[in-house]
Amino acid sequence: MNSGANSDGRSDAVSPLGDRYKVVRELGRGGFGQTYLAENLSRHHELCVVKEFVPRLEDKAMVEKAKALFSREANVLYQLNHKQIPEFHELLEVETADSGRLFLVQEYVEGPTFQQLLQQRQNAGGSFRESEVTQLLYDLLPVLSYIHSLGIIHRDISPENLISRREDGLPALIDFGSLKEMAAGVRSQLSIEGVGPAVTRIGKVGYVPPEQLSSGSADPTSDLYGLAATLLVLANGKDPQTLHDTFHGTWSGFDVLSPKLGAILEKMLQPEPANRFQSADEVLAALSSNEADQGYPAVGNSAIYPPVNPMEPVDTMPQTVFDEHMHSEAIAYEDTVVPLSEVSGQPDEPEISSTYETTLAESSVHEPDIEEELERRDERQALIPLLIMLGTLGTLLLFAWFRLRRPTAEPVVAEPPRPNVSETVSDTGGFSLEETERKREIRDRREVLGLGENTFTRLVDQLFYAKYPDLLTSGPNGGRKALTTAPEDEPLRIRWDETALSLLSNLEGNFSSRSLQNLSNYSENDRARWQSAVNSVNVSTRSLYDLVETKFLRLFPGGANPGYLEEPIGQLYYAITDDSARAIAEGEARETVTFTSALRQEFDRRLPPGEGRVYLLDLTAGQLLRLNLNAPTESTLLSLYLPDPTDDTIALFTDPAVFADSEQTTWSGSIDQSGFYELVVVNTSDASIDYQLTTSVDNVTTSPPVAPDEELPSTPEEENADEEARSDDDTDGESSNEEADSSNGEETVSE
Repeated sequence: MNSGANSDGRSDAVSPLGDRYKVVRELGRGGFGQTYLAENLSRHHELCVVKEFVPRLEDKAMVEKAKALFSREANVLYQLNHKQIPEFHELLEVETADSGRLFLVQEYVEGPTFQQLLQQRQNAGGSFRESEVTQLLYDLLPVLSYIHSLGIIHRDISPENLISRREDGLPALIDFGSLKEMAAGVRSQLSIEGVGPAVTRIGKVGYVPPEQLSSGSADPTSDLYGLAATLLVLANGKDPQTLHDTFHGTWSGFDVLSPKLGAILEKMLQPEPANRFQSADEVLAALSSNEADQGYPAVGNSAIYPPVNPMEPVDTMPQTVFDEHMHSEAIAYEDTVVPLSEVSGQPDEPEISSTYETTLAESSVHEPDIEEELERRDERQALIPLLIMLGTLGTLLLFAWFRLRRPTAEPVVAEPPRPNVSETVSDTGGFSLEETERKREIRDRREVLGLGENTFTRLVDQLFYAKYPDLLTSGPNGGRKALTTAPEDEPLRIRWDETALSLLSNLEGNFSSRSLQNLSNYSENDRARWQSAVNSVNVSTRSLYDLVETKFLRLFPGGANPGYLEEPIGQLYYAITDDSARAIAEGEARETVTFTSALRQEFDRRLPPGEGRVYLLDLTAGQLLRLNLNAPTESTLLSLYLPDPTDDTIALFTDPAVFADSEQTTWSGSIDQSGFYELVVVNTSDASIDYQLTTSVDNVTTSPPVAPDEELPSTPEEENADEEARSDDDTDGESSNEEADSSNGEETVSE
């Protein structure tokens, strides 16, 4: 069936959803029918997802029976009330003269699926960080706990059915397989041809547990299996077919994770449901536990990081404590997390001294020779090997002393055995090796960008608490929850760190070092400077802020809340403005188009995500302008602004734009002002786009020159005046002619 959607994704045909909903585009087509993105015309064109529940039924009685069966089976859908689950709106019946169809209408969640995000990482040869995987686990376990408490099993958890919600970055769980099972049951009871018991085996191969694949049965552990498979795929950047041995029912890929997380996922992926965690709450308890591998098999990095010999020096990570310096900083900003510089001791102090390295090198390189010597002499008198050992040690110490005295000598350092991640956890609340390394990465990347710690912490805090608003009231006396180094705050610290890493990724490559170093120093006073910079090259602030807002909203969706310019994130808005004004003034984001020798100009360009470009069209009043943009309509906006209107003129007299923020790709019209028209193209998507822009004019003017033998049409008043003038001219003409004749006659006579 044709969805009625044209090439740009918009519907130009009669909607198959009736009069209340308009199809925007088709999202997919499955065994149960079509799925549409639609506008609810009765709710301010609100976007929603409409899934076909029961296909066309020729008998009206069958339609009513289907509605009754759905109402009996789906009452629980109306009870779902979770911010990470799309809201169920209604069962929509679309009637025609002789038939009817049923659709499920649900809330639309904007954002990429994790399958799309995984594909992006795979294309770049990467995968998801462990902190991202852990955060996703923490974010989704409460959702599963919620739906399981209502007796609902999702049945189809996979990267494709998880959306990173653009609004706040939280994962949303979509496309419940239980709904498909319900639809199959209704269709089966209606005896619709082709529907049998096999239809109830919902789920995607690779993510479905054995019991669901073989018999269609599912319980809460089935969802835990699907979630663990999803996380393992994301962590490895590989498809499940690569990681799953279907013959033995085992999984690989745990070695990229810490032993604790690897062991948790491995237990969730056990072939037998009885051997898995029995609830999401059990997984959450194990994840939050700070015990060292208690009850878990040795998986993951335990093979790479062997147990540490207690007799050898160990590269122990310094424990984080609140010292006097941290308390003094906390007075100014008391709710921030532990400053990153405190994680690894003093910032300028090396974590492993050269003395330690030398001692470790001697131990690991030369100790086997001592043991070998002792084995050859173990049957001799005890005094002989003791003397030899002492002599050898003395020689080694002397050799080491000489090597240290030589300025050009480099000690041979053997890499120390790395401890198991969970073994570095302190009972008093210290960080694990994984968390310490994560915080060190945040600190190093921040310092490369030239960002101060306090400025960066304030930015992360704002984004973190905006993403988890419940924490704003879960602290002492209903205040904001502050993060500590206590073990029970580890889940929140992981989320904070992941927010910090995401912020760093947004800053890297999207901001100049100059603008980042000015963070915390921008103010409203800078607006005049930016305006002057773009006005000097005939660009208005309208075009400037088109570029700024597109980039800001892509990097920080939902960031433009009321009063945001006074908040830390407002400094990022100003930094983007600073960079954009400079790019326009220096010609990096600006082109001038003239139509002197050619009346047609074409441009093939590429726009990175969230970027834009300004074209200055030098036009004359009376010309006919034609524009054509070949670009993805769902991610490209086009604006055309009139030349040189002041803000007051705009507000009082005229519209400054011919059109603004439009998805249209073609336009033509006459030009009624002379000067530089500003054409702005912006890319609102998360991917680079290629586009072709064609501009052309007809070289005509409002007052074309009149040919000598042409007469312009006259008004009645002008015609009367012309008649009087002609009468006068005739009289004057007769006199002139008489004089001429007389003169001619005289001349003739004289001749």
